[in-house]
Amino acid sequence: MNLLPFQSIDKDLDENTKNLSDNKNLVSSKNSSSGDFTIGLYIPLCGSAGIWGPSCIACAELAVQEINAAGGVVGRKVNIQIVDASIETCENIESITNQLIDNNEISAIVGMHISAIRQQLSKMLLGRVPFVYTPLYEGNEKTSGIYAIGETPDSQLQPALKHLSETFNINKWAFIGNDYVWPRTSHMHARKFLLDSDSCIVFEQYVDFGVNSFDELLDQIVESEAQGVLISLVGQDLIDFNRSFGKRNLHTTIIRLSGALEENGLLAIGANNSKNFYATSSYFSNMSTNSNEIFKQHYHLMHGESAPTLNTLGQSIYEGIHFLAALINRVGVEQACESNYFDPPLVFNSVRNIRYRDNQHIDQAIYLAEVEGYRFKNIHPI
Repeated sequence: MNLLPFQSIDKDLDENTKNLSDNKNLVSSKNSSSGDFTIGLYIPLCGSAGIWGPSCIACAELAVQEINAAGGVVGRKVNIQIVDASIETCENIESITNQLIDNNEISAIVGMHISAIRQQLSKMLLGRVPFVYTPLYEGNEKTSGIYAIGETPDSQLQPALKHLSETFNINKWAFIGNDYVWPRTSHMHARKFLLDSDSCIVFEQYVDFGVNSFDELLDQIVESEAQGVLISLVGQDLIDFNRSFGKRNLHTTIIRLSGALEENGLLAIGANNSKNFYATSSYFSNMSTNSNEIFKQHYHLMHGESAPTLNTLGQSIYEGIHFLAALINRVGVEQACESNYFDPPLVFNSVRNIRYRDNQHIDQAIYLAEVEGYRFKNIHPI
């Protein structure tokens, strides 16, 4: 596994990531022309979303090990080359990607990063390599050769909002998110559903990454008399907002819902700050399914009990790499760059039992969970 040498890559890199890379060459050296199938792994390694880097790397390593044990991709050994896709370090990501492709250093991309980075890449890839985008996103990705396998607002947010509104008699909602396409588009879908359900949006605000303080915004949410708040902040901003929310004991009057809350963020928020908090996702690490139990056994067998905490975003990388292998083994690289429709659906090694027909038709279960301390409980499909 190679690490593309960004100048800022080690500054905020979690110690777990460094441990995972021990005794490995951290300078780009292998390329696709050697006969290996090299995947560009685009993940955040620093900044507000850097908290997900260690689990993404660990899950990628497991997927690669399993695929190579099964014969690789079209008979070629799979390697990984990591590219830092943090929003804070993305100013050169297009030129770096062009260089990797032009020099035959990568054969495909698997990415777990914010949608703004996906949109940058989609404009310049032009069908040169297939691109599997793994996290939840705003939907409506129709570019040929780009495969988006994550949750979308209609399947993720609408049933969760319906359940919480009815269960807790909520008709006044507040929206807060980072200022980019996923929160804004997700809230557009949520707004339409809530207004059609006779609820009202009493507060809506978008903030840049790395907000120093949420105090003023929390004051405004309280003044709005919101009964529920849909939180579409990511990474460290999600953590900081909910720490401040909890310290004010706002959970006594306001329910929280997030589509981006996962186990790492929950640990960082803290048990005292996570009361009356709900999360919606297609994966939680303590889901009681046979496929998840097998996945966790393999994960900890490879990385030990001190491995990076499993979560939906890291796990999506595991599935994205398996998706890519199944895709290439079924249709080849050239056709994978030109389309993203399958009949019958593409079936692959998926912990979530995903069946993929195209970006608009993905069969996967969505769950709602309640936070209890440092864990999710009452996980049930919605």
